[in-house]
Amino acid sequence: MATEYSLSSDADLATGELLAFFAAAIGGRVDDDGEAVIGDGMTIWADLADEDDADVMKRLFGFEERIAATFRFHNLAGPETIEHSTALMVATVLALTERYTGNGVLLYNSEVAVIRWSPDEVVFHEAWDAWTRYAEVTPLLVGHPVRSLPQPLL
Repeated sequence: MATEYSLSSDADLATGELLAFFAAAIGGRVDDDGEAVIGDGMTIWADLADEDDADVMKRLFGFEERIAATFRFHNLAGPETIEHSTALMVATVLALTERYTGNGVLLYNSEVAVIRWSPDEVVFHEAWDAWTRYAEVTPLLVGHPVRSLPQPLL
């Protein structure tokens, strides 16, 4: 089973701009259909959120979702590639929060909030072990709070 992370944000971007941002952030390329970014060890699908999803995020997390993305790690990727993909994903989320201020959440397998951001801060969920399990990820937490995040989907 593939590992997936879902990003939701109220950033105001067009789909093409979002895909280009992700491609640049991970050193990947937009696929021929213009629907996904292909990187080493992961694929990112990104699009504008639909109305139903926007309402759900407003109710659960307090912001109106405008963009959505799914980071799917490749099934056959080795441990080093998984670690690097995780670090790229976290760095990409941090870059997104810096460039497009707003609110958002990164969910593991669509249910566990592992990163939550607002214009004031980016918070990492303390119970998520990837932050300390992967040496390449740990430095990305510097300067950001690590604490328990509400889990309205559990």
